Amino acid sequence: MIKTALVVEGGGMRSVFTAGVLDTFLDQGYDPFDLFIGSSAGTLNLSAFIAGQKKYSVRLINHLAKSTTFVNWTRFLKGGNAMELRELHDLLAFHDPIDLNKAKQRLNSRPFVITSCDRSKGEASYQIADPSQWFQQIIASCALPIVFRPGVKLGDDIHIDGGLVDPIPVKKAVDLGANNIIVIRTRTRRWVEKLSVLERLLTFWVRHDTVLTKLLDNYSKEYNSTCEFMRNPPAGINIIEIAPDEELQTPTLTRQVSTLEGDYSAGIKAATLFLQHH
Repeated sequence: MIKTALVVEGGGMRSVFTAGVLDTFLDQGYDPFDLFIGSSAGTLNLSAFIAGQKKYSVRLINHLAKSTTFVNWTRFLKGGNAMELRELHDLLAFHDPIDLNKAKQRLNSRPFVITSCDRSKGEASYQIADPSQWFQQIIASCALPIVFRPGVKLGDDIHIDGGLVDPIPVKKAVDLGANNIIVIRTRTRRWVEKLSVLERLLTFWVRHDTVLTKLLDNYSKEYNSTCEFMRNPPAGINIIEIAPDEELQTPTLTRQVSTLEGDYSAGIKAATLFLQHH
């Protein structure tokens, strides 16, 4: 029976904060969870935690931030992808791999749910992590539209970033039976999501794509609705947020590493405080 769930928000490279939280959990042997569920970069952090690979995520994020090929806006302006997910896939699978055997052993039949978005329907897809396509599922969940143009094929369907349609999949955790939920955020508790100038420009860019336009238009509403749900959960549901006290210095995508250590340390601090009371 599922009672306690760990829900992890995405946030791209801001999720270095999450890495600090989960590495502290590993240090302290804290793993009371019956269910794991995440969106976007949250699935990367969860994979490392489930596999017991301390400092994996912070090492991965540092590598990607230093890479001259992972994020390349010149390539994007020439018609290519601003973000090259094949590089991420090859790191996960070959060059610095997640230990899937260890992950499967540590899961011990507990579900790990990876959230992505069915591109054609514009709807959330919740898939149990499957060792035979684990990395492909993660890449699909991280496939930011526009900056990674093609999306990722899962089965017969193209999928894109799960954070677009369910950025903090806490309601899904409740649907799956959880009544005690720990949520790791990459925004402060007081954050109110609004369309940025860049997001408005991107919405205009894809204005002829009705599915993507609707997703972008609804994103802020969905995000803020989820935050309201966490503040006022249904009777019998306990939700605890682990979130930064101040907005993190690391943006979603960056080529700078100077902020990573500080945001990682903020995650360690937040987790340490949480564990002192739980």
